[in-house]
Amino acid sequence: MRVFNWVIWYNDWTHFSDEKGTWNQAPDDNVAGVMLYLNEVQPGTNKPFRRYMSGDDWYFSDGELVFAHNKDSLEANERRYPEFSFKRGKWTDDENYHAINEFAYTFEQGPPSMHNTFSRP
Repeated sequence: MRVFNWVIWYNDWTHFSDEKGTWNQAPDDNVAGVMLYLNEVQPGTNKPFRRYMSGDDWYFSDGELVFAHNKDSLEANERRYPEFSFKRGKWTDDENYHAINEFAYTFEQGPPSMHNTFSRP
């Protein structure tokens, strides 16, 4: 499976998707989580598989193939992945954190290209 769309969710309930710009153009701070939409359909539905990353200090990607997250230092990550762009996770209270995560997971709208049907890229 490959990522075909992604949405970064921020602690203030805003979001940035690949349809607004590139991973490098997304705001770098205050990330609550990242939803990845994969290019395979869930059995019995017309919806793509999804993977949600949350609860870490750093979210990073090359913008195309690799999307990851960890709690390592920025310095260690930049040495390991010099070509990647990094987004910083930020702590918020438990109620806000869980509400954003739940909303991100149930957000049916997704990126505009997914509003009606899922089509394999």
